[in-house]
Amino acid sequence: MKKVTWLLFLGYFSIFVALGIIFYFKFLNKFISSGAAPEEVKVVETSKIYYSLGNNLWRVSPETSLNTIDRTERFQSTGLVSFLDYNKVNNLFAYTSINSDGLNEIWQVRLATNQSEKITDPRYEILKNYLNFYRPKYSPDGGSLAFIARGGSKDSILIKDLATGDISDATPNSQSHILDFSWSSNGQKMVYCTEGLEKNYSEILDVTKAEVSQKLAIEMSQVSWDKTVEIFYLSGGNLFRIKEGTADPQAITNIQDPKKVAKFEIDPQGQNIVYQINDGSSSDIYLAKTDGTNIIELTNTKNASQPLLSRDGNQVAFLRQNDGIYVIDSNKTAETKILNLPEKIDYLLLWR
Repeated sequence: MKKVTWLLFLGYFSIFVALGIIFYFKFLNKFISSGAAPEEVKVVETSKIYYSLGNNLWRVSPETSLNTIDRTERFQSTGLVSFLDYNKVNNLFAYTSINSDGLNEIWQVRLATNQSEKITDPRYEILKNYLNFYRPKYSPDGGSLAFIARGGSKDSILIKDLATGDISDATPNSQSHILDFSWSSNGQKMVYCTEGLEKNYSEILDVTKAEVSQKLAIEMSQVSWDKTVEIFYLSGGNLFRIKEGTADPQAITNIQDPKKVAKFEIDPQGQNIVYQINDGSSSDIYLAKTDGTNIIELTNTKNASQPLLSRDGNQVAFLRQNDGIYVIDSNKTAETKILNLPEKIDYLLLWR
């Protein structure tokens, strides 16, 4: 019996060795001798539209069918989200949410793991003089996160170094309320605008020195500089652009009261700009090139708002309140409803 067992063992072992030799010479040896490296497995993240509803941050895929089950996903549940930004370099999201005490906090989420952390944790000594935090925006190189910190009559723009965790004040001499700001496209400067003053103004900061390099006698309500060479901004209900170092803005829109531009967004390539025009209680969406040409009225239903541009700038998402989220091609050839939402959405935030 033992002899038969040994014979079976030797037989199976010989077959195993023979198969191993065949595999080596036919496949493995060729791969090793070629010097080729194993192909990296890449995880492709499909685009999502992010929106805030109640105390939750949701996202929906615009590519899937309206009737697809589980096409929406609750992304975070830390309070009402009013602003969201994406760091494409490190796959991070940062957002403003209101906590149970009614205070605004900044949170950061790592997309790969969905792990979140509160950026405005009181363990940071520099944050103890502030109560509310707004509008987190990543630097173009992805290495820093800036946000507005409000404490009493003085606001600051604080910058967190994501590598070291250190937080510094980019506006140490500020004595104003800050409404909005934007990084420059090279990340070396910022432009910010004030509110609630006798005469509001805007300034350009040299971030490396924490010093003002240019003061602009312009009242802005929204500003963008991170995707374009010129500064784009809203003022007095119209949309303008201005070059750094000059005091001569150029108008992109020229509309009169009661109409006004209420919100705008520029695509990641800096080629297209989408904006919302309010006319009393009604609103519609327009698209143009960033040089102000090729203006297209995308909607004329009087109930379209909160426009967002897709990654490639070829589509626009917008909201019809108490109805749903829609997507329309930039050439106006197709409009699709991607999500039924009979309840009121708080904010349509980001398409990335």
